[in-house]
Amino acid sequence: MQDTEMQDTDWASRDWTYGKILRDKTIVVTGCSSGIGRDTAKLIKQLGGDVIGVDRNKTEDYVDELYLADLSDRRTIKALVHALPGRIDGIANIAGLPPTAPADLVVKVNLVGLKY
Repeated sequence: MQDTEMQDTDWASRDWTYGKILRDKTIVVTGCSSGIGRDTAKLIKQLGGDVIGVDRNKTEDYVDELYLADLSDRRTIKALVHALPGRIDGIANIAGLPPTAPADLVVKVNLVGLKY
């Protein structure tokens, strides 16, 4: 591989297999309002996918649908699952809290939330 190929950072705009895989696919992205979740949602959009965002906070216009949900609450998660559309091709479960947040909330979101 040549050095110029290694330096190309605009890989999402290329016609790669990954772009073809995400075209017309619906992906749920939790934690989509900031950080890795936001960047993942934007990348999925760049690659042709539809993004259903799930977060406690509102997002910008880079998601096709947004469900405001607290992923530390089991009942909210169950209601969310029933509210989502019938066809979902993938999920990027990125929502999480840093260890500096209250310990009980970290456990609820980062561990228990994944279970449901």
